[in-house]
Amino acid sequence: MATVLGEDGGGTKTQAVILDEQGHVLGTGVGGPSNYDDVGQRAAQEGIGRAVDAARQMAGLPARCFASVFLGMAGVVSPQDRQVIRDIARALDLAAPD
Repeated sequence: MATVLGEDGGGTKTQAVILDEQGHVLGTGVGGPSNYDDVGQRAAQEGIGRAVDAARQMAGLPARCFASVFLGMAGVVSPQDRQVIRDIARALDLAAPD
């Protein structure tokens, strides 16, 4: 079964949702803030990681289980910002290496 991850990261919290191929919600999770302009890259990564881990736990899924990942992040406006988020996704094992 293919699964996808959607994440909404902001200045106060981060929400994650895992869906199956038919769009059924398998798990959700909440973490701390992940706007790295406000909290820094390390804290942003922790917020994203906690939200994703909680969603995985609810869904009963192991790490590295996503066919596709979308990270909707507050404050990401430049190519440099996008690279920081890609680096975070790789560090959390959400994205395949280039």
